[in-house]
Amino acid sequence: MTAENLQQFRQKRIQAEMRQNNIDVLVASLPEHILYLTGFCALGATYHAKTQAYAVYCPGQPFMLVNSMVDAPTAIDALADAQLFCYGPFRFAVDHASATAGILEEKTKEIYPSAAQALTAALKKLGEKPLRIAVDELRTPIQTWDCLREAFPQHTIVPGLSLFESARKIKHPDEIALLEHAAVIAEDSLLAMLERVKVGDSEWDMDRRYREEVARRDGNGYFITATVDRRSSYSDTASKPEQKVQDGSVMRFDYGATYRFFCSDLARTVLVGTPNRQAESLYAYILDGIHEIENKIKPGVLVSEAFQTGMAAVRKGIPDYYRQHVGHGIGLLINDNPTINGSTDTPFEENMVLCLETPYYLYDRFGIQVEYMVAVTKNGVRRLTHTSDALMYIPAR
Repeated sequence: MTAENLQQFRQKRIQAEMRQNNIDVLVASLPEHILYLTGFCALGATYHAKTQAYAVYCPGQPFMLVNSMVDAPTAIDALADAQLFCYGPFRFAVDHASATAGILEEKTKEIYPSAAQALTAALKKLGEKPLRIAVDELRTPIQTWDCLREAFPQHTIVPGLSLFESARKIKHPDEIALLEHAAVIAEDSLLAMLERVKVGDSEWDMDRRYREEVARRDGNGYFITATVDRRSSYSDTASKPEQKVQDGSVMRFDYGATYRFFCSDLARTVLVGTPNRQAESLYAYILDGIHEIENKIKPGVLVSEAFQTGMAAVRKGIPDYYRQHVGHGIGLLINDNPTINGSTDTPFEENMVLCLETPYYLYDRFGIQVEYMVAVTKNGVRRLTHTSDALMYIPAR
């Protein structure tokens, strides 16, 4: 661990965003934002889309956590000093001989019927003085939002998602190390999976085997788009058991893994057996584009400049090349700021972590893609992936 620990770093970034936006209280709703803000993983909300969870942060005061009763013991373990506002019908059987049974009972003395009522009770603890409260709107239902505005006419309640997005875009060294490990897990898992690919295997077979390889390396198989031939031109699509590998196939893999909550997002193109000269030629152009983007990035360079540089390089060989973006930030979420597009005129900063990509989808023929991850350094970038970005070949076994 570095001198400034991870949660101290995150709180400093959150506090800076709150000051810049004149926010007195920040409410996280997305599980990843609760984790970023507090270090607590709200598992119920992570796996159940309708389950609400919140973390209320007022600098200088203990966190207030709003959770389903299901998550109460985990919350107590993670944040012993936090105030809990639990809701829902779930109950634990309590053995009063347990040393912590009294803590659970004390912290959940009042259990609220709904998440909105629990969050309202938490915010009432802040008093009657008018406040500017930023609520992460990404996982806050409109009914809860309306309930807060009705309960607190004296407060100004504004969307808070952008504060989290801005805070998360710069990574702590520990976060960069975790992202790098997630990337290595993913790329090693793909290579191991490709060693087993045979003619007649399906996209589904490769999907399952990739996830097995990720699990062997202590990661979670976050996603994989394993596509063959005409379906490789589909961009994002679920793997199909009917689409099979054959001699001469073009395979495109867009894939990632997670490690200790951090994501990776990579892509590779693989030719099977008999070469495809058109795919080889087009791949050379998109590879030039991604290299030009990589060489352009350094602190102070505008995001839009890197986009234009990459687009110009690819268009030397593919004049009609079109992309809405050529990369994005990555962290606890697969898409962090910035998005590398033509309209984002913010500069790159040291310790951003980015995915760079210049895919080309020739619809109904094939798709080609390479994507890798870099960390922005003082003078440029450092790759977080360790394998070659060259077009890949395997035999038609």
